[in-house]
Parts: sequence; C-alpha cells; structure tokens
Amino acid sequence: MKYCPVCEKKYDDTQNNCVIDGALLVAVSVDPLIGQILKDQYRIESHIGEGGMAAVYKATQLQLSRSVAIKVMLEHVQASPEYVKRFFREARLLSQLNHPNVVSIIDFGNTNDGLIFMVMELLVGESLDEYVPQDRGLNTTDILDIMQQMCAGVSAAHEIPLIHRDLKPSNIFLGHVTGAARVVKVLDFGISKNLEQEDDIKTQTGIVMGTPGYMSPEQILAAETPGTRSDIYALGAILYFMMSGLRPYSGNTSNSVLIKQTLEAPDNIDPARYAEPAVASLMKVALKAMSIEVEDRYATAEEMLQAVKETLSQAPTAVERLAETVQRQAIVQPKTAGKDSPKKKLGFIAASIAGLAIAAVVGLGLLGKLPGFDRTETLTFGMTAAFSGPSETLGREMRVGIETYFRVVNAAGGVNGYKLKLHSLDDGYEPERALANVKTLLEKNKVFAIIGSTGTPTAKVAIPFTSERKKLLFGALTGAGLLRQDPPDRYVMNYRASYAEETAAMVHYFTEVKDIPANEIAVFSQNDSYGDSGFLGVEKTLRHSEGRAKVALHVRYERNSTHVQTAIDQLLSRPDIKAVVMVGTYKATSKFIKGVMDGGMKPLFASVSFVGSRPLAERLHEMGPEYAEGVVVTQVVPFYHSNATGVLKYRADLKQYYPQESPSFISLEGYVVAEILVEGIRRVSGEVTTESLISALESIKELDLGIGTILSFAPSRHQASDKVWGAILGRDGQYQSLDLE
Repeated sequence: MKYCPVCEKKYDDTQNNCVIDGALLVAVSVDPLIGQILKDQYRIESHIGEGGMAAVYKATQLQLSRSVAIKVMLEHVQASPEYVKRFFREARLLSQLNHPNVVSIIDFGNTNDGLIFMVMELLVGESLDEYVPQDRGLNTTDILDIMQQMCAGVSAAHEIPLIHRDLKPSNIFLGHVTGAARVVKVLDFGISKNLEQEDDIKTQTGIVMGTPGYMSPEQILAAETPGTRSDIYALGAILYFMMSGLRPYSGNTSNSVLIKQTLEAPDNIDPARYAEPAVASLMKVALKAMSIEVEDRYATAEEMLQAVKETLSQAPTAVERLAETVQRQAIVQPKTAGKDSPKKKLGFIAASIAGLAIAAVVGLGLLGKLPGFDRTETLTFGMTAAFSGPSETLGREMRVGIETYFRVVNAAGGVNGYKLKLHSLDDGYEPERALANVKTLLEKNKVFAIIGSTGTPTAKVAIPFTSERKKLLFGALTGAGLLRQDPPDRYVMNYRASYAEETAAMVHYFTEVKDIPANEIAVFSQNDSYGDSGFLGVEKTLRHSEGRAKVALHVRYERNSTHVQTAIDQLLSRPDIKAVVMVGTYKATSKFIKGVMDGGMKPLFASVSFVGSRPLAERLHEMGPEYAEGVVVTQVVPFYHSNATGVLKYRADLKQYYPQESPSFISLEGYVVAEILVEGIRRVSGEVTTESLISALESIKELDLGIGTILSFAPSRHQASDKVWGAILGRDGQYQSLDLE
C-alpha cells in the first residue's frame, strides 16, 4: 500500500503518483502483527510504542468489544531464556496486584508460533516525564494529587510485599478515565522483587538494575538487599522531578550520575523553576526520602505522603521566603553509633560503581565512652565542603580522594583497630552554611574530627568553633594564612603549602624565568578572605624583592559569582601589565581570561591551586584552544600522571574504588591528606583521642609518601609541606609539568 504525503489519499502498490496533486507516493510499512487475532480473543489494531524488550499495541478484546493494550516481546529478546522468564515473571507479579493506581493485567501467554504477550488495560493519557514542563516544575495541587495516588499504588505493592526497583517519571502514567479527572498508574514491574521469595533475576557482573538518578545507592553498590525503602528513595527523586522539571542528578555519563548518588545530596533547584513559592518547602521531604543511609529515609510511602501533606499545610506563600525554604540543612547523612545503639549494621563499600560490588559489612559494638567521642570500631570524620555551586568540583574531588584512601585502609582491616568513615555535608561555599554544618557534625553526628573542608571563607567561621571545643580541623583545602598562625593553633593542622608560598612561586616564575618586571604584575582575586590571602602573598613577595615593588593593579570579583566584567575593564585600561596572578574559582577565572584576551591583551596568566585545575582546563578548552594555551596553575601535589611511587599507588587505588573518576590534582591532595591522617592514627599508642592523635601527628618527621617531598610536623609546625609544583595548559586543554625554577 502507498499514500500521498500531501492529501493522504491511499493507493495500491502499482501507483507511483497521486492523481489529485501529482505528488510522489510513499510506501506504507505494514506491521505483520496488525490485524492478527491472538488466542481467538484479541485483535491487534495499531502500534503504540516500543521499548528495549517489547512493543505495545492497541487491540480489541473481541468478546467484550473493549480496547486493551498488548505488550509483545520483541523477537530478538525472545532468544534469551532469562528475558522470557523475566517477562512472564512481571505478568505473574502484576496479577497479584489489584489496585486502581497500578496498571491492571488481563491476560498473558504465548501463541503456537512463538509470540509472547501480555494483555493490560489500555491507558489514555501521558507519562509523568511528558506531563512535567521542561522549564519548570508543577504546582502544589498537581504534586499533591500525583503523590497521593502514586504512593497509594506503591503502598499496595509493598503490602504483598513487592518492591518495584525501577520507579521513575516514565513509569508513572497520568491516565484520563471516564468519570475521573485523572488516575495515576504505576507501570513496568519488570525488575520488581517479592521480598518473601528468592530473587530470581540474574544479571551479568558489572550490570546494575534500575535507572541512574532514581535507583537507590544500595542498588548501585549492591551494599545490601534492596527493601521497600529503595522505592522510597525513588519516590523522593520523582518528587524532586515534579518540583523542578529536572532529574535530581546530572552528569556527562550514566556512571558519573551513579557516583554522585552514592556520595552527595541532589543538586540545588533554581528558585526560578518553582511553579509557586510553596513548592520549595517540599525540598526537605525529597532530601529525607533520598538520604544515602537507608534507615534515615521515610519508613513507608504513607509516611512520606503524610510529610508532604503536613509540609504543604505549613508552607510559606511569600516570595521573599523562597530562599529560606530551599536551604539544604535537613540533609540526613549516615549516623554514628550512640550509647542507645549497642549494635549497628554498616555497609562500607569497597567496590566500583560499575557494579563490581563487594560489600564489607561490619558489626559495630559499643565499647564505652572515651574523652572526645563515643568509641566504637569506627572513627567517623566530618567534612563540610561545596558539593553544589561554582566550587562543587573541588569539594567532590577532595572527598573522592579521602574516601579512596579510607577504603584502602578499611579493605586491609582498618588502622589501629578502627575502620574509617567520612560523613560529608554540602555548604555551597557559603560561610553560614559551613558553620551550621560543623555544628551539626560535631554536636549531632558526633564526628571525631573535621577533615578536608574546602575553602577559606568557610574555614574562617569553622575554626573558632572547632578550636573552642578542642576538636581537630585537619587537612583543609585552603592555603590561607588564618589556618597558619604563629605559633600554630593546636587544633588546626594542614598538609598543603600556603597561598603565600604558591603566589611567591608565581612571582618568582614571572620575574626570574620569564623576565617580567615586578611592577608589571597584577592580581585578580575573589573579594573575600581567600582572595585576600593570595593578594597578601603577592604583595609580601614583591615587598621583599630586590626593588621592593608593589602590586601594579588589583582587580576583584564577588564570591559565588562570575561578575568579572569590571575587573576585565580595569585590566584592559592598563596595557603595561604583562602577567596576572589569579586567586579565584574556575568559572570566574575562565571568564576573566577570555574577556581579557578578547579585549586584545595577552598577559601571562597564573592561578593558585584552589581554582579547580580540571574544570578550569575543560572550560578554557571549550571556549577555544587559544584561551587554554600557556595558562599556569600552581599545585601543592605533583602532577597526577607522574611516575612517582606515591602517585602510581594513588592512581591504582582510584581506579579500583572509583573507576569512573579521572585522576586530578584535588583528589590526589585528598588522598595524601588521608594518608597523613592514617599515619597519625597508626602512631597512637592506646586509645585514640583528639589529644593523642594531635600529639602523634606532631611526632611525624621526614615522612616519605613517595610524592617528591618529605613531610614533617612539630608542636611549632602544623603544616606538613611547603612544596609548590607547576602545571601549564596546552592548546589541547591538557596539563604538563612546569619547572617554576
């Protein structure tokens, strides 16, 4: 059969042109199933859609003259007995459910010629992912209506007890039914599991079941058998999607999304995406449902629904309160064992996200209270860092480095009788949130010490609190002078070289290696304590130089912004500037470099390590290879592709525990920080307390971790390394080692 693409008149196969408008006819592809009658009961009428395992058709149930949907297994999939088994298994499981918010199954079976099918109610409407606008979320009325019906369907499944394991917006259908405004249906139980039966779905090693962004962390890591709270996690992710129109996690690959899910809370929602202010209040419900630790989620779908109702009943309506309601201080993280918890089950995963999941399940027993913390077989360290916003890469990579070495230690049986755990909270690189996080970590979560915290402004507010309570703040990702008092604060210990040492190395490189006069060097910095530290380092170096020079020009921008045009204009007004020391974050820094070069100036650019080396390289290369070429970034660790013994070990461990993560300067720094900390714990004789650990760290002299410098502490020296390395970008956006001498 053929048809005219203009007037749609149909013709037989012998005709070539339309007799009405002369258009060339188009052949109609006829599906061989159209018109077939299955089991003398169901006549297939038309094709609706197709997925990876089956095609769906509209059909007529002849005896009742009603329309139904028929799901037919694809021919190439039928070659796998495992998939055939799974198909029939879904049909049997659905037959156990009889609920208005779960898709109903009518029949299933196979024909004599090998066609495998399932007959279901025909739904007219659209899936949730089609219904939610792409540019914003739903209003509270829509959200509450959908949540009520969706939770009812999930609760019905859980009562069997059956867990879905693949709840997501495309598996939630909004149907239009006669006599009802809208009926929500839960679809696709293909990988569901009856909790009272052995799991009969077998997967290949390295394959995880579910959908990135919606499957729970325990499904990703195979840390434990998923239970009903795995579906609660997915309900939280769907709620997030309804609030924003966005998936909770974004990433360039599925594996990058899976890694994020096991490490951090969902991305922030831009307030502009809320359909109405009250929607923002639901963020705390979504975050609790999506807690990484299973027991911290809502126990049931009914409990989560009740939280939604109560939250909306108390939600503010004024726009000026919108920012307050989206604060992410309610993120629930894994708990440490307390005096009322004699035993706690903890799955610590020494496995790759790609699915090579080997869980080390440790029983934690309470051994008594010691000064500084409740002693168990686990030492829990707290971390507050930016896991969202312009500096999120720094926080995430620092955590990956620390977690990598912690997993190495735990896989080997621990250190000094302890397993190590990291409990991290997002501060968005905002001081107020960082202080709140530190208070939560120390007072509520009872962490032993703070490690690897990211940024100078956040450290500035944290130090008075930790020091007053005599808690250790170790290995922060900042080179600011406020962490390097003389004499040092007993409760602040650093690994890395200071910003003053980094900027001194830059000035030396500009003046001694590139022969640039000291009075032709400018500073571009963030307008806060981080930027001040870098600027003062340059100023001090120039002041002590032979000509006692001063900084020729100092231009600034505001933290957590990319408003750098004023700084660009100020620099362009000084064509005599030949080099710029940059103390900022990668988004602002890359925009600054591009603006200056587009304005016709091409000074030498050098940035301190906190910029975020990898995202800076990626951003500059995306802008154009000319912007990347020649940009220098000082580093406090050696080049991550070097063949130094310690770096080789880092790369091997990173590949084992985070195979989808590329090596980077920041994660290498986190790894080294964790190595030094573990060395301190190893040196404690007797009970590990804050005081005994600090004394043990102060005893470290000439520690060689194979990274190209010797590390030492002392009571009067709380910075292990003074070494600064150099790296320079090429046109390909890749770093090479640079000799700053």
